[in-house]
Amino acid sequence: MSSYTESRVGGSLGGLIGVGGAGAVGSEPLCLQRKSSWVREYRDLQANVMSVDWTGSWILLAGRRLLALQSLRDYESTDASNPRMDDHHHPAVDCGLRKFQRHSKYEVTAAEWAICQHSQEYCAIATCQQIEVVTWRSGEPTLQHSLRAHTRMITDIDWHSKVPHLLASCSIDTFTHLWDLRDPRKPVLSLSAVCMSGASQVGFNRVSGNLVATAHDGDLRIWDQRKGSCPIQYITAHLSRIHGINWSHDHETSLSTASQDGTVKYFDINNPRRAEKIITTSCPVWRARYTPFADGLVTTSVPQQGRGENSLLMWNNSKQDAPICALVGHTDVVLDFAWGRKDIHDPELITWSRDQTIRIWRIDEEVRKLCERFPPDDDDGFMIEETNGGGGGSSVVPSGAVGGGKFTATVCPKSPMREKQPSVSLQHEFSLLNPNIPHIDIEVLDPIKRTATVRISVNGYVIMLQVNFPALYPNNGTVPEFHYCQGTSLDDSLSLTLMKVLRMTASQRVKKGRTCLEQCLRALVDQLKKSSTSNGDRHLRLQSPRLEGALSSALHDACVPFPKTSGVRFSQVGILVTFSRPLNTKRISLKQQNTTPRALSALSGGYLGNVMGSQPILYAHRDPSTSS
Repeated sequence: MSSYTESRVGGSLGGLIGVGGAGAVGSEPLCLQRKSSWVREYRDLQANVMSVDWTGSWILLAGRRLLALQSLRDYESTDASNPRMDDHHHPAVDCGLRKFQRHSKYEVTAAEWAICQHSQEYCAIATCQQIEVVTWRSGEPTLQHSLRAHTRMITDIDWHSKVPHLLASCSIDTFTHLWDLRDPRKPVLSLSAVCMSGASQVGFNRVSGNLVATAHDGDLRIWDQRKGSCPIQYITAHLSRIHGINWSHDHETSLSTASQDGTVKYFDINNPRRAEKIITTSCPVWRARYTPFADGLVTTSVPQQGRGENSLLMWNNSKQDAPICALVGHTDVVLDFAWGRKDIHDPELITWSRDQTIRIWRIDEEVRKLCERFPPDDDDGFMIEETNGGGGGSSVVPSGAVGGGKFTATVCPKSPMREKQPSVSLQHEFSLLNPNIPHIDIEVLDPIKRTATVRISVNGYVIMLQVNFPALYPNNGTVPEFHYCQGTSLDDSLSLTLMKVLRMTASQRVKKGRTCLEQCLRALVDQLKKSSTSNGDRHLRLQSPRLEGALSSALHDACVPFPKTSGVRFSQVGILVTFSRPLNTKRISLKQQNTTPRALSALSGGYLGNVMGSQPILYAHRDPSTSS
């Protein structure tokens, strides 16, 4: 029997909370907070996958032991304060939930309802290396198709939004298969990434449906079904594993990615070399998906070491400095979320968490307005500053975010700082800095004070370098400030040369709006190596004019292989021919030689006869028909 609790809580706190986002380091951007309007808990399901059907009326929860269907058609009429009881005074188990036993030793890795109206009854469930396509017409899961082609565990599946019978699946075997359910015996198209890492995510384009995106560790492959099995675009998106891909509902070439490195990036596949926008968080991002209304995005994160905030965050795609709303309530990681019914005024967001609870949020009009494009087309250069009626501080939000009578709106000129936010935060740059660069030791990285201290040691030189980052860095051509600290062992001319290299490298990077710390450090090490090498070469030439040539020839000689001293091979007429260095030949004293011999003859003073003997040894081919 399923133990459950059901409750209904207020949909709005009517206030603002501080949530750490991608804004300026050290600040706490403010955003709205919302609690779920409906909660139900099932402790015995142990489901790790959730999916919502096309109508938004059924939730599928899948795990190794059970499949469960939760009805949402009458959840509004359910009274949490007076739930129905059975004869033993326990909560009734038929409150919209149906459970079905699974007889499998494998976990369900992915489950998706079809998202096309004409195939809405289909549900694909991936287990290990196969996909089962089932329907629920009879009230029980009825198997329609079993799709088998992958050789390793399937990691993700996705339905086409326009073609009813088209399904995509990806696997650790690096393949992505496209299936047509009208002929399920084999894939209609197989896409091979030809790389060492398997495919972790797959997604059909929502606008045209011709493009497919797959994730391989931190890289993206973009495929076009009409152009065969070769990718049309490669995107190096993240330095860590990509956990989620989501195509835009409005723009064919736009998509977003969520990664283990704690960032959400927006890409245009026509310009793949650089992300258009970046959202930076303090922990890995599990999913990032566009909202079906306005211009918003919803993200869910995985707190490090299980400690942290488990809220879902809503963002406006036009500004990434802070979230606009936090959906709070879950006590553990949110495993998945999806949008519910489409025929209601307030959109519903449905979530399933590791705390074994289903929650539903009603997205009210106030939050939807915050998701609209910012700044609007008729922006007059002013913004709304909300001031707490109690006089305790203020918070800045976009126009239209004024709540009820609890806050008063004050119109003030828009700050120039808000017109152009940094595309990449300093904390994000520090997180991507390679700590294993040769000759470089990172001493201090302080994103709050916006400073870094680095120790560089090359060929006896030691540099203690402090880097200070202005507030506008890397925008508007603002370069960092470089200072030598105590402990630096450089002469005046060399220190001026290295400082010039640092400033030139930083200026070239920030002119394009790019970060420059790692590039400046690498350029500094390269220049220091060149300077120390040229000084060392001059010193060697003064000591011994012939030493430089000897060193050069020794380095070249290291690539020359030692000649063969023996060998054996059959000729075309069946005769076995051998050669070797004879043991009974008189050794000839050779002049001391420091280089590798270039031929076998060089080992015997240049006389080939001394090496090979009078005649080579020949073994005649024996005819087996002749007697011995």
